[in-house]
Amino acid sequence: MFGNLCGFNAPDNIVWLSLEQHAQAHELLFELHNRKGDFVAWKTLMGHMSHEEAIQEIRKVQGFANKGLKRSKEYKEKRSLDYTGTGNPFFGKHHHDDVKVRIGNAQRGRVHANTTIEKYKARIGPKNPFFGKTHSEEYKNTKKVKVECPHCHKIGGILPMKRWHFDNCGPCFQ
Repeated sequence: MFGNLCGFNAPDNIVWLSLEQHAQAHELLFELHNRKGDFVAWKTLMGHMSHEEAIQEIRKVQGFANKGLKRSKEYKEKRSLDYTGTGNPFFGKHHHDDVKVRIGNAQRGRVHANTTIEKYKARIGPKNPFFGKTHSEEYKNTKKVKVECPHCHKIGGILPMKRWHFDNCGPCFQ
């Protein structure tokens, strides 16, 4: 048992299938809906495609499925909130030191595309809109918005507090 056609994993919504029946179900779903995922599942369960080949095929489909797709502002905001705090799959996890070293080594000596380099150069020195300017004393003296976390009572700027406190605050999950 592994999925149930976008249904819920409630006991009354689960059907137990043998391997052959599972493959036949994916074959039928592929014939009905022409979905690449069902084709790959069917061929993999039948032994006609290796696990690695199946992963490559699915990645091809997933890569092209969203290419160039425009998302609404509401969708982006909801998605952002869904992946904030505990919704983030990496929430509460940390890279081990050896992984950090590997990531650093992989990035070392990295060559940027010419377009990226040009973008950086376009904002260096006098080309930067804020070059040679400073914030006015009036701005520097304005009262910045501070908020307090209701859980740990820490006070800070609104953006960092939204990220690390409120619903994401450590004391909330202890």
